[in-house]
Amino acid sequence: MPFGIFSNKKGNINSRTLPKVAGSWPVIGHLHLLSGSNLPHNTFGLMADKYGPIFTVKFGAHQVLVAMLAGGSDTTVVALTWTLSLLLNNPHVMQKAQEELDIQLLLKNRYVYIHLDHSQRLMNPWKIELLVAIISLKVRVLFNLWKIQWDPTVWSESDLFKPERFLTTHKGVDVKGNNFELIPFSFGRRICPGISSALVLLHLTLANVLHAFEITRPSDEPIAVTESL
Repeated sequence: MPFGIFSNKKGNINSRTLPKVAGSWPVIGHLHLLSGSNLPHNTFGLMADKYGPIFTVKFGAHQVLVAMLAGGSDTTVVALTWTLSLLLNNPHVMQKAQEELDIQLLLKNRYVYIHLDHSQRLMNPWKIELLVAIISLKVRVLFNLWKIQWDPTVWSESDLFKPERFLTTHKGVDVKGNNFELIPFSFGRRICPGISSALVLLHLTLANVLHAFEITRPSDEPIAVTESL
């Protein structure tokens, strides 16, 4: 289970309502609990079982908030499902990625990374049929990400799976909120707090699956993923 660690600019979280983990030592705080043979996320899991999904610990002299991020697993599964289905529908692209995995280190494997960037542009399990907004005080504005990420003025042949575009025409575009034409994790102050762990998990999982397995379609029919959404 992933966890998020948060702190303010002063490095001190002050709240009387949040549970504080016992066992803090002078100077090092709770760091001694994370230095044993048990992995840190397992230690945080045991703390969550005792104190709940949100609690505070001390890293040295700094009080930080730890939150169990349980809401992002479904989106990660959907992203992997879309990516694998798009690769199955484009076997020449999958073959190129597998060949690269055989000869290059994972950290240098950019071609595998761009599959995820491209699948996150194409995937959109929500359909927005009507978007009417009158901008006034306290109005809530909804952004149509489908329209943004399928904009033909930005993405040529926007309906095609062409991950190589992130090595050529859109080389400088990423999913970290800096490029508004591709914002699956949102942007600004409300950007998804689990973006870093999600990208690492997605890249490692996809690379391992492509490297370890030969994946084929059961028939010549294209893989459809609409029912899985």
